[in-house]
Amino acid sequence: MSMNRLRFLFRRFLRRRDLESELKEELAFHIDLETAFRVRDGQSTQVARREAMRQFGNIGLVAEVTRRQWGFTWLEQFIHDLRIGIRALRRTPGFALVGILVMALVSELT
Repeated sequence: MSMNRLRFLFRRFLRRRDLESELKEELAFHIDLETAFRVRDGQSTQVARREAMRQFGNIGLVAEVTRRQWGFTWLEQFIHDLRIGIRALRRTPGFALVGILVMALVSELT
């Protein structure tokens, strides 16, 4: 992965809230547009909205696929795992120390 690509992903990661709000607006826009077309064709507003939602499909799934396309789910997963690891270290530092020492010894032996 090139350095420019990493910088681009990092900037996008920092703008995550902006991207999330843009995504919500975009999804709402498409549903509202389809609803307006159906109302113009003679459907009631409620029926048009329901049919537009049905045609659009699972909004949560569409949003999740879009988030994956942004390209930093691996970074979010790493940060999540890091937080869990730090929390575990705080709770049981003795156990964590023994685990770290064992891993260090194993890596020295190999």
